[in-house]
Amino acid sequence: MLMETGMAAFEKITSGALVNDSGYTYGFAWGDYDSDGDLDIACANTFNENQKNALYKNELSNGNKWINIKGVGILSNRSGIGAMIRVKANINGNGVWQMQEIDGQSGYCGQNLILHFGLGNAAIIDSIKVEWPAGGDQYFTNVAVNRSVTITENGALSSINGKKTQVTENYKLFQNYPNPFNPVTRINYEIKYPESHVKLICYDNLGNEITTLLDETRRAGSYEVTFNGDNFSSGVYYYKIFIQSLGKQNEAYHTETRKMLLLK
Repeated sequence: MLMETGMAAFEKITSGALVNDSGYTYGFAWGDYDSDGDLDIACANTFNENQKNALYKNELSNGNKWINIKGVGILSNRSGIGAMIRVKANINGNGVWQMQEIDGQSGYCGQNLILHFGLGNAAIIDSIKVEWPAGGDQYFTNVAVNRSVTITENGALSSINGKKTQVTENYKLFQNYPNPFNPVTRINYEIKYPESHVKLICYDNLGNEITTLLDETRRAGSYEVTFNGDNFSSGVYYYKIFIQSLGKQNEAYHTETRKMLLLK
């Protein structure tokens, strides 16, 4: 067995149960099952069709920072498969971006939907960007390290115990009314933070931008925008709001997407 050393080299490991246990392994998956910041390994064993599966706990610790991220889709599939998650942190004095995709099968008969990012000596995560398969993006900034979190599509970043670390209640995008509509519908949204730049864009079912309904600075309050589909054909459309808080650091950017149906 070879173990990555953190440098451009590997170290050969010849001792320990993981190396010396005999049998046949049908598939395996890496994952931080005990949420202690290092990757453990689960093996699906199959010797003589009755060998017990194995779970090997990683007892090594180097003090490096980390984060585990689980995605929960709303418009996208529930498991978030296909979502691209990018994490930026200052490691050894350099701003480093890392990217992973939530994958339905990362190896033969092996799957782990929770992504693990190693962060070296980073004191905090500068940015997390999530690109969902349905087309929406989310941004979070100044996220604490050494934790397991869940990111809900169009929602919050929450720790596993449910405590929210990003307060998305400052904004709300409502379902358009009427829906279905022909040809005019109303879109309402709320802003509770004192001042924000707001952009509202409509997309067709293929993700192509068809019109920008709003692109300006708004103060706290409730607002309504009208969408006229007279020049568009019947079908499913999406409207997406982008909100940039002016002067706020712990929730610098917010997006939310909803679906509407034009019937003529």
